Amino acid sequence: MRRLIDAATELLETTGLRDLNVAEVARLAGTSPATFYVYFEGVPELVLEALKTAPHCDAELRELASQDWSDDPHKHATRFVNRYVDLWQRHRTLYLVRNLAAEEGDSRFVEARSNVARPMLAALSQNVDRSKSCRRIETKVSTFAVAAAIVMLLERVSSLDRIAPVSGDGNALELRAAAAFSVTQILGY
Repeated sequence: MRRLIDAATELLETTGLRDLNVAEVARLAGTSPATFYVYFEGVPELVLEALKTAPHCDAELRELASQDWSDDPHKHATRFVNRYVDLWQRHRTLYLVRNLAAEEGDSRFVEARSNVARPMLAALSQNVDRSKSCRRIETKVSTFAVAAAIVMLLERVSSLDRIAPVSGDGNALELRAAAAFSVTQILGY
């Protein structure tokens, strides 16, 4: 099964989800379409299974998201953004395919996207609640909405990280720095 997932992920680098077929995946994995169907109904189900092994965050990122940044907001935000983007890049292809399928309305991919975001939203919510209790941000604003806005910002920055120009306006490093600045502003630091 792992060979099929790896083959599909490799092929998705150059082929869209709709255009990827079972025969290509099986051939690259060194197996047959019949073997593919033992494990999966089709390519979307294979991608959904692959997403289960592509974590959006880890313990370090959750810790960074939830801790108090008061002592050095810029340093904490920069570490947080860089860690988020670096983790996202490890599974970039799968996340881009997932996001596109979710945006097109495939409820399975919408659910997969929501499932991987929950731990990050929970961790960020702690930071948002801390900022609300310290009156750094408006107490009436929805904690979840603020955390979700941060995740959306970071997802977009992550999706552009590899394709942003290397130098000049809007390069990847500048986008990361701007995201870190934005996160500190959103959290009221």
